[in-house]
Amino acid sequence: MSQRVLVFESDASFADEVKRNFERMGLAVDVAGDGPSGLELASARPPALILLAIELPGMNGFLVCKKIKKMAELEHVPLVIMSSEVDQETFEQHKKLRTRADEYVRKPIAFAELLDRIRSYVPANGNASGNGGVSEAEAAALDIEEAYWQLVQAQRRVVPGLALGV
Repeated sequence: MSQRVLVFESDASFADEVKRNFERMGLAVDVAGDGPSGLELASARPPALILLAIELPGMNGFLVCKKIKKMAELEHVPLVIMSSEVDQETFEQHKKLRTRADEYVRKPIAFAELLDRIRSYVPANGNASGNGGVSEAEAAALDIEEAYWQLVQAQRRVVPGLALGV
């Protein structure tokens, strides 16, 4: 059975990128688009790692973090808070709480950089390097592949007839 990562993320594009890349590493990934459904998933199937966006509908990520850290079965699961809106000062204040996260990450962030920041928390599973994450070369290759497909999609938006040879 593979290790499980739970991602709380309302940005479907970012969630899909994270899910796809973790699955390439041999990890199972559950994605919750809001706080309440993610808490249900976490209780039903405790993960080995939690990535938690602050910007969630229904319940913000800080409250979700507090609830998770107070649950006996989840309190020791590594939890990484991510945000595109919260400033560093808010992160610093949250780090002082008993129910703090293990790591704080600002978005937007490429998967390779995210992986580098959270490497020590990533569950080892099917990893050739044996260090709980992908090698730098593998992470760079994933990042290059993602950049390539974003470029292809951008070109199609700019020149729609290009793909059709019009």
